[in-house]
Amino acid sequence: MLFHEVSSGGSEAASEVVGLVRTEAPILEHVHFFVEPGGSAVLDKDANIASSAGFRALNSDYSTKDQGDPAYASFALKIFGKTLKVDRAYERRGLTRGGSDAIASQLTRQRRAFARNLGRNLNRYMITGSSEVSALQFNGVLKAVDGLADSQTLDALGENGTQILTGNTDAAKKSQQKFVEALGFLIASVAGGASVLLMNSKLIARLSTIARDNVSTTVDEFGRTIKTFDGVPIVPVGYDYDSTELLPFSATVGTSTDCSTVCALRSEEAAYWSFMTTPGGLWVSDVQLVGNFYEQTVEFQLDSGEPFNARSLAILPGVRLG
Repeated sequence: MLFHEVSSGGSEAASEVVGLVRTEAPILEHVHFFVEPGGSAVLDKDANIASSAGFRALNSDYSTKDQGDPAYASFALKIFGKTLKVDRAYERRGLTRGGSDAIASQLTRQRRAFARNLGRNLNRYMITGSSEVSALQFNGVLKAVDGLADSQTLDALGENGTQILTGNTDAAKKSQQKFVEALGFLIASVAGGASVLLMNSKLIARLSTIARDNVSTTVDEFGRTIKTFDGVPIVPVGYDYDSTELLPFSATVGTSTDCSTVCALRSEEAAYWSFMTTPGGLWVSDVQLVGNFYEQTVEFQLDSGEPFNARSLAILPGVRLG
């Protein structure tokens, strides 16, 4: 299930928050969730059998046999959200129509503004979240790839990265072709083929310029322009709530300090790279009077755990613009 599907059973306020979060976190249109009871779970994942098929003679056994031992992925829910509050004194001041309408109006304004920030926050953690930074966080794409085989971090752009140049010179054409080929390799490096690519907005613009035959454009239900590369949707990672750019051109690869990274993943419910959550998904509490404040909590419990498949994700570092 996608975010809006797993969170579809809440109140009117929750439905509004879900819609606003989706507008700010386009990655949620491509990451699937599953529900398990309790705060943690250990589920079967795809086992890696590191051997190949062979031949045998008639009336003979194969020389070796592979034992299929089970493998497991562990999940422990992280609690993500915030409590909003309004002083009850405003109820008597009649901020809008007076009485409870004043409180409802102020909490609605807060909730809507926070929902947008929550979307940006969630978008950020799904890319850069790290349980090493805080045990309260879930691991995003970049940290999850760290736990996979080295082959899932591609070196196709060289030890110092590659500048993707504009123009029609031989050097420009060579860099463009190298990048397009590397993206194709990145997609194929994910089991079953990547279902989405994540990249910096400037890089999407450059890709649209240099690979027009590979890039097409559609519009989603929110009116956002969605580009695809060879049929794979491209999601601009955008910015955090404080305008911090995600996947900026400031990463170091070899001797280059002006690099960005392209991420690729595949997600299905309880398969590939999938998040555990609770029944109902995102939750918005009823408004309650607590001491001198009317309070309302917006909360989402989730965890990325371990990928269900060792090739669920891949990244392409070393992308530079020239």
